Amino acid sequence: MQRLPEKIQYMKEGGKLLTSIMNKVLDHIQAGVTGLELEEIYDKAIKGIGAQSAFKDFEGYPYHLCIGINDMVVHGFPSSRKLNEGDIISVDMGLIYKGFYTDMARTVVVGKDVHGYQPFIDAVRNAHFAAVKQAKTGNKIGDLSAASQEIVEINNPFSVVREMVGHGVGERLHMAPDVPGYGRKNAGPVIKEFQTLAVEIIAIRHKNPAIKTSKDGWQTTSITGEVCAIYENTIYVGSQGGVLLTGSIE
Repeated sequence: MQRLPEKIQYMKEGGKLLTSIMNKVLDHIQAGVTGLELEEIYDKAIKGIGAQSAFKDFEGYPYHLCIGINDMVVHGFPSSRKLNEGDIISVDMGLIYKGFYTDMARTVVVGKDVHGYQPFIDAVRNAHFAAVKQAKTGNKIGDLSAASQEIVEINNPFSVVREMVGHGVGERLHMAPDVPGYGRKNAGPVIKEFQTLAVEIIAIRHKNPAIKTSKDGWQTTSITGEVCAIYENTIYVGSQGGVLLTGSIE
């Protein structure tokens, strides 16, 4: 069996820690809970485990978590707003372990799915894993992008956000190459074995993918007011497809 590079070993260990924290946060989601309470769970969970928050203070971002409720697309601040039954909530988080970054995001329905959001969330998840399957040695970034777009926009009446994309990750939080959730097969950079990527599919439950940014320069919402969902894992490129470094203990 081929020995994994030391970088991948460290990112695998960090990814397990991050997945465990994500699961703790998701387990706490219910009607009446606030984003600030979820922030506190992360804050407590990361202490004493030899890891640091990847998001807090990154380019001035003030929190550990990005919390997106309903039409919030990305970079939503945790707040004192209480979750309502049937809301859709996205949680995006990252950590630094032994000098290497991992990054992941999930979207869930709060309580009962009274608005019928689950099929949309499932489509975004399926698009993510279709992209990961294409993350094999010698393929191109466009192969991942096209696989995602086919599920979100061709097989479903949704849209992939254009302005926000997945990315390389590892020595830094955001690295080359960009990994869009839309694109053409056989286009873009060739991916190499053991290259580490954050495959992040960000979609809106509407055919219009346009977003707007708040005055704080961080928080973005859909122009249409429709809900958003995100599914993200850190992976490495394998000979047969992408291998999860986060999410593997779900």
